[in-house]
Amino acid sequence: MIYRFKEFLIRLILWIEACVAVAVIATVVASGIDVARLIRDMVLTPAAQSYTLLQGILSHILLLIIGSELAIMLLKHTPGAVIEVMVYATARKLLMPAQMTDLLIGVTAIAGLFAIRRFLFIYRIEENEAPYILSAATTIDEANLVAGTNIPSGIAHSLGGVISNLAGDRTLAQGERFRIADADIEIIKIVDGVVESVRITKAPPKGVLWRQVK
Repeated sequence: MIYRFKEFLIRLILWIEACVAVAVIATVVASGIDVARLIRDMVLTPAAQSYTLLQGILSHILLLIIGSELAIMLLKHTPGAVIEVMVYATARKLLMPAQMTDLLIGVTAIAGLFAIRRFLFIYRIEENEAPYILSAATTIDEANLVAGTNIPSGIAHSLGGVISNLAGDRTLAQGERFRIADADIEIIKIVDGVVESVRITKAPPKGVLWRQVK
């Protein structure tokens, strides 16, 4: 019952985020008209005065890109999308720095973001790094991305939902293991009958659904 309520809340939040993303995209499309007007004004403005207009156009375009990336971030929920938004937001700030210190800080920030993406950013844990401990609230898509597994996304929204569906109405116990597709899921922590964390390991496929009780 608790898991189903959590599933409902998660789906509701996802729908709200999707609606916000649609609103952002609609705003970006509508703002494209303003960019066209700014370009027209720049063409009609003398060359000596067009520099400021060009800065405004580039700033406006980057703002639209930030809006587009924000919509992607709301829909995909990936670390990469967050980094993209931060990069474009910093780049927009660099177009019109208030002073040299702002320019230096902006360049350092972009360099730091690229360093994070190059050396620290991980799309998923490699197979030889499994098992991996995740929250039971982790979505199926995120778990598959992290552990490199292929858990069917239509069964439930989260790992806890998958366990709930496989277990049925019986009481769960710590250390209990479940197998779905190529993923071996073990319950690590239970609080008041609710699964808090699990260990997920990628294993050779042995069918779509079966469970192993320890």
